[in-house]
Amino acid sequence: MQAHELVIHFETETRLPIDVNDVLTVMRAAGHDDQIEFIGADLDPDILQGAIKIWHQRAIYGDPVRMVNIYYHRGHSKDWQRLITCKESIHIMDPHWVCSTDVEAIGHLADSIGLPPVLQDPFKEDRRTLQDHVAELYAAAILLPWAAREVMMPLYLDGKLTIDDIARQADIPRKFASRVMLPGWERIYDHLTHRSELAQGEDADEESEGSA
Repeated sequence: MQAHELVIHFETETRLPIDVNDVLTVMRAAGHDDQIEFIGADLDPDILQGAIKIWHQRAIYGDPVRMVNIYYHRGHSKDWQRLITCKESIHIMDPHWVCSTDVEAIGHLADSIGLPPVLQDPFKEDRRTLQDHVAELYAAAILLPWAAREVMMPLYLDGKLTIDDIARQADIPRKFASRVMLPGWERIYDHLTHRSELAQGEDADEESEGSA
């Protein structure tokens, strides 16, 4: 399973909040049978919000077990802890962009999903930083699923729900609830779920058929 498939798995959910443990359950069912532990640590959130450590532990019988420790700042509020642990969990699945060493490809991805300009230059930001920002968007898409967004959007536009209300219901930080509720999220979501790539492929096929 890759991150875009995990987003799609949760996109029909309307009951909030999404339990991060349920996210891990889906990952395990897809074959990610790592031994995962969430650990609160005294981190400096201005420097490090969370971290992931992966190693293999020898087993007396059978193959080595893949161990995963996910660290989050213990002083963070629950909404931030949920976002951070979900974001770090996404790194377990090794999406294709994690394996890329092509700075142009990484820069294109950052640009296509609408990251701020300062994050669109892979020569100014290291690859891991870019990956973390993309993983944050994946986590936001999982914890505030598409269907839940669709239910809340009319109420939000009518002023019956505020961003604070939505963030509270999804139990995610306000800045991420705000990002998901922006009109531009639709384009970002298409990229996160790879649907934009599928649409481009279909357009290319139609052009090929038309010219044949």
